[in-house]
Amino acid sequence: MSVRFLILGLDEPLRRQVKGDLQIAYPSAEVEMAPLPEDSSRNAEFAAYTALFIGYEHGREDADGKLIGPDTLLREFRGCGAPLLVLARGGNEMTAVDALRAGAADYLPVRLISPPLLAARVKAALQNQGSPPVERRRAQLRRTAVPSELPTSISGYHVQQTLARSDRSAVYLARSDELGFNVALKVLRRAADTANAESDELRFAREYKIISQIRHRAIVDVYDFGSAADGLSYIATEYFPAGDLKTRLQNPMSMDEALDYARQIAEALRVIHVAGVLHRDLKPANVMLRTDNSLVLIDFGLAKELTGDKALTGAGEIRGSPYYMSPEQAEGRPVDERSDLYSLGVIFYELLTGTRPFQGRTVFDILAQHQHAPVPQLSGASSRLQSMIERLLAKSPAQRYQSATDFMTALRS
Repeated sequence: MSVRFLILGLDEPLRRQVKGDLQIAYPSAEVEMAPLPEDSSRNAEFAAYTALFIGYEHGREDADGKLIGPDTLLREFRGCGAPLLVLARGGNEMTAVDALRAGAADYLPVRLISPPLLAARVKAALQNQGSPPVERRRAQLRRTAVPSELPTSISGYHVQQTLARSDRSAVYLARSDELGFNVALKVLRRAADTANAESDELRFAREYKIISQIRHRAIVDVYDFGSAADGLSYIATEYFPAGDLKTRLQNPMSMDEALDYARQIAEALRVIHVAGVLHRDLKPANVMLRTDNSLVLIDFGLAKELTGDKALTGAGEIRGSPYYMSPEQAEGRPVDERSDLYSLGVIFYELLTGTRPFQGRTVFDILAQHQHAPVPQLSGASSRLQSMIERLLAKSPAQRYQSATDFMTALRS
């Protein structure tokens, strides 16, 4: 069936975001945008659309100074034949109730909008209306997996493609039967010996516990955790068709973009640090992009929960990515929040220059530079940020920004 969506009444940036999210969820759909109509004369025309997305600004007044409530907003759409999904700025639970009573099929706060959420709510609205669900095509990915790579025994999921593989786990694109949309399915690969298998299972369970306790737009959404028929554990999380920051770095970016990305990563670190978590593997491949260009932190497989004052953890362990590892992490010394900030410093330098600050032929060479080499100098317009880079990449944690909030404050000034 032909799929057509119409977005009405949102401001231009939000309209573009919603349109992008809908095109990710429904690649074959037609998505149109228009201002709110002044009367119901177009109702017959609206019936041709699969669904209407109507912007609502809580607290907005009409020409006579009266508040425009959901009932007033939706009055002109009654009887149009297409399900109405209200996209709201502001409001509360009672506003949502009023919208549903006024004829809305659903009410979505704009801060929560994402391709999976829109797909799920459109599907529910059509089912409630008695229409057949909209058929969606999956987005094109990096490569198609050969059949032998795909797990077949995970109940409730239809695995489609391989997204990434490592020694310990593999990540697949899969469709969730329960959710009705695509997810990233991270599956723990069986360890060669029993001792490692047990520790990997514990680490995997801890990863699920950590990310399921943090609910924030800058942190990946987690939907499910369980074990397949063959005993392998899996975690189902949000899927990002727009790709990762590592891929984005292959193309030039402006200084404004670099500054915005650094701010967003710092905000994600602020969120997890306040929640008592260290990431310990911050790198561009673990920072994903949504279609509205917002960043999301993923992969908490090496994360640790903070305990005690300053929560110095992980003494003796050397885990992480060599290019982005702090000196204390490289030496196996205890780490705290300032180690994540060092990794942010490496990424910030890479955002500004397109290259990493420390490179070498071997892992040993790279780690030695983190420990002893001076911070490279920025050039051109970005040179005014040298002091911030120097502080983020200070060899001693005491000389760095002491929190993500401190860095964000410096960035604003």
